Amino acid sequence: MDRRLLLLGATGLTAGLAAPAIVQAQGAYPTRPLRMIVPWPPGQATDLMARVTASKIAESWGQPIVPENRAGAGGMIGTDLVAKAAPDGYTILAASTGPFTTAPLVQRTPYDVTKDFAPVAQIGISPYVLIVRKDFPAQTAAEFLARVRAEPGKYTYATSGTGAAAHLINYDAGAFGGYMVPAATPSPIIERLAAETQKALASNDVRARLAQIGFQPQFRNTADFTTFLARHREEFR
Repeated sequence: MDRRLLLLGATGLTAGLAAPAIVQAQGAYPTRPLRMIVPWPPGQATDLMARVTASKIAESWGQPIVPENRAGAGGMIGTDLVAKAAPDGYTILAASTGPFTTAPLVQRTPYDVTKDFAPVAQIGISPYVLIVRKDFPAQTAAEFLARVRAEPGKYTYATSGTGAAAHLINYDAGAFGGYMVPAATPSPIIERLAAETQKALASNDVRARLAQIGFQPQFRNTADFTTFLARHREEFR
């Protein structure tokens, strides 16, 4: 009986020591390089805004954030990779409107945006601009619509793919860009990454670099970003 009590006491002591160890490990985060999955090719808007911001965060942390481009299927391939990654804070998604908001509304996705991800923070908005060749006969939006309607089937336009935000827009909107992590990632890690994102966006050099690529900084913390995403989905629906 004494031996059993001793073993029970030892087990309780081990469990008691484990919790502080986990908290301490999260507090030290990050202790190694992070992997940032970009579900688009290099040079695309999401890729650029994520790289610019991540470079500043990495500078602050003293740990590299390594971008990894996993393009394909309108951003769904790379997004799905993060959905199935370990929720340890070392795999980050450069998230955007296409694979997260619009794609699930028009096709089946291999991930569930409401269950498989934890929003971290919004970085900003990439506004949409309608452009034409300089020799196109229309010079205003009204002239453009009149010309296209008068000759149906004659003209083509370029988008980033089926289900992407640019595929659906004919009104005033912008595509968001931000960070997400796999669901079940510990809250202290999410809070740390969100705080560092906000700190990076307060930097003049980061804001200047984002402006150069036509991206408008617009930070939203985790709670505000989560609310925005729900509203964004309903607007597009």
